[in-house]
Amino acid sequence: MSKNNTNTTKKDPVRCTVTGIITSAFKGATKFDKNEAIRIGLKLDDKMMLKLYTTAKGAGIYDSTAPGFVPKWYQEPDKTEYINVKTGYAIKARVHGCDKFNPNTDYDLEDDILNEYGSINGSHCALALNLKDGAIYPLAILIDELKEVTFDDLFDMDELPFT
Repeated sequence: MSKNNTNTTKKDPVRCTVTGIITSAFKGATKFDKNEAIRIGLKLDDKMMLKLYTTAKGAGIYDSTAPGFVPKWYQEPDKTEYINVKTGYAIKARVHGCDKFNPNTDYDLEDDILNEYGSINGSHCALALNLKDGAIYPLAILIDELKEVTFDDLFDMDELPFT
């Protein structure tokens, strides 16, 4: 008798687009994840967080995920306004409001924007996400008005939990 469970099926990915402010965007590894990836952090308002949460909940993407691997924004969507996503694949990007980039041209986020322009922290954007089986991946980004700001510019130091 086979030990394979034939009742488990992979769900089709669900798409969701959110708008927010980029808090970080870079290619690299982190202390907790040694894999090289394009990583994007976004600050969302309550409306966008609710949209992402209800889309993810409706798709059931974290139904079979161990509790330790479920992101905080999904566990307590009313207590956070930040999300972090990553991918090992190229992300299409379009940029509005910057003379350096044609708004009707698709660019590669890593090669054309991050490597050529530099930091895009503080920029407003729309981020298309792919939600599937325990993970969310960025697909494409539309950056509206490129900005380059520092960490201190983005956050009021009195708001940070470790100060």
